[in-house]
Amino acid sequence: LVYSPSGQTGLAVLAGSPAAQVGIRAGDIITSVNGTEINLDTPLPELLSRLNQGEQAKFQLTRGTEEIDIMIQF
Repeated sequence: LVYSPSGQTGLAVLAGSPAAQVGIRAGDIITSVNGTEINLDTPLPELLSRLNQGEQAKFQLTRGTEEIDIMIQF
């Protein structure tokens, strides 16, 4: 994970990793989880800690100029 000053998170994704398996690519920037914007007040690790095993979460990503929604099961 690479954090920007805004708190948003860019990704380095390993081939075959769980992130790669759900369609996340290197360079994608996670902008929100379940509609909550990632920023310095709500960083990604805090949002992830709120999720329960078996819960599905909607991640919004920026890929270049495109906005992408990905559902991930935890």
